[in-house]
Amino acid sequence: MPPLVLGVLPDWLKALPSVAQVCLVAIPLGFLVAIAFHQFLDIDRLFGATLSYSMLAILGFAMLAGVFAGVPRLAAALGPGVGLDWTAGQLILSFGLLAGPSPAPPADRAPVFSRAVTRSSAGSKPCCAIWQPLADPRSCST
Repeated sequence: MPPLVLGVLPDWLKALPSVAQVCLVAIPLGFLVAIAFHQFLDIDRLFGATLSYSMLAILGFAMLAGVFAGVPRLAAALGPGVGLDWTAGQLILSFGLLAGPSPAPPADRAPVFSRAVTRSSAGSKPCCAIWQPLADPRSCST
């Protein structure tokens, strides 16, 4: 009869729970060491990017919460001094904060249509009918 049937375990089988507990800690720790120190799967950069974007998101939400909490208080404090109701002051401050950080378009974007291509993609006939308001009249031979 095998020893397991009789309730008697071999000596090496008694050590399996201890080995399992060591493996439960050693395997994830081994993956951590491989990722952190030996660029395993090259995901250490992913962890860094995730951490930095998470911190930026938390900072952005904190700033947004500060604006939401500060605009009504600032409007209530400044409104009577300027002669405005606090609701009108809050609306003006909100639009001012909305328009403040928006960037202006670059100056070199305006003349884009003056450099428009006046020939078709095949290059055989002019596209004067399509680009007539933009094309140079000397380039169109109609």
